[in-house]
Amino acid sequence: MSEPQTKKIKAQLTPKGVFKFPALTKPDTYKGATKYKTGLVLDPNNEEVAAFIQRLERIRDEHVEKVKKYLTDEGKPGLAKKVATREVFRNEEDKEGNDTGMIVLNAAMKSEYVDRKTGDVIPLFPKFFDAKGQKIKKAPEIWGGTVGRLGVDIMPTCREADKAWGVGLFLDAVFIVDLRGPAGRGASDYGYTGDEGGYSYDGDDDDTSSDYSAAGVPADDGEDDDF
Repeated sequence: MSEPQTKKIKAQLTPKGVFKFPALTKPDTYKGATKYKTGLVLDPNNEEVAAFIQRLERIRDEHVEKVKKYLTDEGKPGLAKKVATREVFRNEEDKEGNDTGMIVLNAAMKSEYVDRKTGDVIPLFPKFFDAKGQKIKKAPEIWGGTVGRLGVDIMPTCREADKAWGVGLFLDAVFIVDLRGPAGRGASDYGYTGDEGGYSYDGDDDDTSSDYSAAGVPADDGEDDDF
């Protein structure tokens, strides 16, 4: 039996949440790694959120069972028993370290990659869409508090420090519902709920389509290749 490989489930849409410490139009560099990233604050009592979390846990657990079976079949039952899991989210805390009752998912993507054939460094950028699913050619400045969804690839990941399995959300697209900029206020702060359903990009773009379903949590598509 071959060692189980991690596979990405591509083009998945998160529930709607609030962006926390977003670096989406300009990447952030931390410990030598430059990435686009954001936290997504969600209400765990929301039905769509609960279903999405359960799905992430199922993806994690199904892979962990494959890893355990592989180790057992290879005559390493002791190692199989040590295979651990970790939460697919973290609890949000306020500035005083108190639990807010909300949860946070983290998503990130590298800002570049090296072409294996040519050695060229190729820049990467997230895709941006408005609330109608129209592609945004020039992304606005996105600050914390912006409400939206994320288009991500999902894959089981193993944390190096404790060898515990969770899931990684690999950022691909950003859907803006209620934009917050430098002023810190969005439309909802003024009691405006949106005649057209949310933030709308007023620009020309030949490609206005999105690969992401707007009807909640899409089903697994079985495609291949932290929190």
